Amino acid sequence: KYISEFGGDPSKVTIFGESSGAIAVSYHLLINNGDNEGLFRAAICESGSAFPVETLSSGAGQPIYDKIVNYTGCASSSNSLDCLRAVEYEHLFAAVNRIPGLFSSGSFPSPFSPFIDDAKVPLISGNQDDEGTLLILGQLSRLITEDDVRQYFQYLCPKASETETTEILQLYPQDITQGSPFNTGILNAITPGYKQYAALFGDFTFQAFRRLTLRTTQSVMPSYGYIDRAMKFTPVVGRRSDDFQARWIAFTNTLDPNFPGLPLWEPYSNGARILEFQDTGSIGMQRNTCLKNQICKHLDANSADSHQAKKVFMSPTRFPSKLYKRLGPPFLVLQDCIRDPYLPS
Repeated sequence: KYISEFGGDPSKVTIFGESSGAIAVSYHLLINNGDNEGLFRAAICESGSAFPVETLSSGAGQPIYDKIVNYTGCASSSNSLDCLRAVEYEHLFAAVNRIPGLFSSGSFPSPFSPFIDDAKVPLISGNQDDEGTLLILGQLSRLITEDDVRQYFQYLCPKASETETTEILQLYPQDITQGSPFNTGILNAITPGYKQYAALFGDFTFQAFRRLTLRTTQSVMPSYGYIDRAMKFTPVVGRRSDDFQARWIAFTNTLDPNFPGLPLWEPYSNGARILEFQDTGSIGMQRNTCLKNQICKHLDANSADSHQAKKVFMSPTRFPSKLYKRLGPPFLVLQDCIRDPYLPS
């Protein structure tokens, strides 16, 4: 809104986010019935897409709020919100620190999830190949045996039946050569169940919603997808490649991520093609298939529209599996995996 005060062009604003920031960007495309009031003309979502959240009126956030109120001594106040607003920073900070953090064993589902209170702009949405590996590090003590993995999956998805749980876990065997990080053989098996659940969690939380986002948006706005398979054997994350930088700058300036001298990046369409990145940069387009995304295959097999589903994850006009119960335009909502936030004692 005020970019002109910093020398920017208010008609050429692109919003960008990585991980939780990418999820926030996705929600900016949905809120206010899609009317962004001209505040931005394009969006880039790097490793994150909108995922199922409750409405504010559902009360799902109340338990965490009550904990914070109790920890700050505001429980006896006649107006707990006013009391919280007056709490000293140090006391509020200490209260929040008693809630599980990102790498604690109680970090999923997130205690501080967003709530919903459809901008049609050009979009880039993509993921790393192994999104689940980092985020489940705090759960290692729960992921030793295959039964541990099953119990943790049921903890996160308490509405999933025994049959559904069995079907899903059969698609993600405890074979460390098949787990995530993918294509790394016997390496990175921190616990026997780590690579198994990293594969499941990455697909379930990131890849599925990225596919669904692109499948839904490609017919109404220019949409570009990518998968980043670089740096699987490096000890540190490293810097962003010049390839990424050139494409993001080109997209911000022209709404087209193509740049002279780099492989062509086609818009996502019914051909379901996305750009693949390797250590050397982008190497070209590939089909948005389900090679490692077994959740996708499971949903395809149960889809009434399997022809389209097999090409692009699933049709947004169908209910491909019992795991997907409710259609929330323009995203299918994974209602079976909504549960109350974890509450520490």
